[in-house]
Amino acid sequence: MRNSYSYKFKLKAVKDYLEGPFECISVAGKNEMPSVSPLKRWVNAYKTLGPNGLRK
Repeated sequence: MRNSYSYKFKLKAVKDYLEGPFECISVAGKNEMPSVSPLKRWVNAYKTLGPNGLRK
């Protein structure tokens, strides 16, 4: 089953990664995510499209 994450959750996770000294794996673990893959996609979307890139 695929996890569904809210816009607020995605934005918080991305900001935790971009604003802190943490690696993706640490941020994913802190947010109880089973994988870093979604976080990496969200970071790329955020860098490319800004906050609206997380609204999928």
